Amino acid sequence: MSHISVIAAIALPENLEEAARSIPDEVIKQGMVMEHCLYYSQVQNQHLDLENIVITDQHRYEGLAEALSDQIMAPYSMIPNEQTPKEFEDETEAAIREYETKRDDFVRLLNGRIVPIYDYGFSKDYVVKDGLICKRRFGPLQREKRTKKAKKMQLLLDCPFKKVYPAFVDYVLQYVGNEFLNWRSGYFYNPQGYWNSFVVGGRYRNQFLVPVDCPFAVTGSYGVFEYQHDEQTYTPEGYRWVAGAKKRNIAWDALKKYREKVPVEQFHQYGAWCAQGGGPAECRLVQMDEGPIKKWGRGCFQGCETLEQFGSDMHYLCQMEPHACVDENGWINYSDDWSDSDTEVSDEENWRKKVDRFIDALPDDTLLLSLDCHA
Repeated sequence: MSHISVIAAIALPENLEEAARSIPDEVIKQGMVMEHCLYYSQVQNQHLDLENIVITDQHRYEGLAEALSDQIMAPYSMIPNEQTPKEFEDETEAAIREYETKRDDFVRLLNGRIVPIYDYGFSKDYVVKDGLICKRRFGPLQREKRTKKAKKMQLLLDCPFKKVYPAFVDYVLQYVGNEFLNWRSGYFYNPQGYWNSFVVGGRYRNQFLVPVDCPFAVTGSYGVFEYQHDEQTYTPEGYRWVAGAKKRNIAWDALKKYREKVPVEQFHQYGAWCAQGGGPAECRLVQMDEGPIKKWGRGCFQGCETLEQFGSDMHYLCQMEPHACVDENGWINYSDDWSDSDTEVSDEENWRKKVDRFIDALPDDTLLLSLDCHA
């Protein structure tokens, strides 16, 4: 499982404002709550006052982008839906072997139910420590404590599955979480699926530059640890980073010019490190070994490499490197062009050209969204 970057190209409704207003307020507020929890849980505990919150046009644009991306991504969900085919993955033999031979740690709850100790219904309030069940947070200091309820629960450590689940079907449904179809254990999946969850933006949120006064753009969801970055440091004057915008409103030239600065700065820095015999160990964008200094995600910086060669991938229209692109005509994948690890450079170049052609062919009013997909 990993996160991949996807560019979604979406035809916008003729009346953008009306379409944005059609998104129910409750749906927008739900999205705001999720975004608030994701961001502020990483920074500090802040309360979101839903009673008095004002829903702005930007909030509605964000909600519209979510709805439109849901529609175009639905056929490629790994989890089957009404728009996808589905096939059954049979895992019966493996399930039978585990059921008959393996064990796990369980707890008998106060109502008599037996669940694994990592079951959320139990683990959200209780923890097993030194063979004892304790309340996770108790009293003003929110410390672990052996409460009366905790003492009444019973630990069943290293317990055979067959003892906890007398019937194989109970093991499949309650422990494994699989479907049980015609006495077979397994799950349904979409054979054409590429993702199991996604957000607009996320880890790939700041991918497009637009003028600061651009009337319509999609900010997207925060990425993991994004609060640690000083966005002003990385934003060219007069522009702002967004997760989505109309093709015509994206400042392609400014984006290209800005991204061209990166290899120039890296080239000279790497050259200086080579001359000194090494670079800082904490640098996250380079790897040091006995040979060259390797640039993250592409090629190597050799002592004989020129600046033009080092920055040779900067002339492409699309300055991000998505794993896939999707529009109303279908899904194109980076792996479709991948043939052999020995030809990594040429395969990557072919893919970058394909992404450029994909964007070039789109109408100017197409909404381009950067999606963070978990696959």
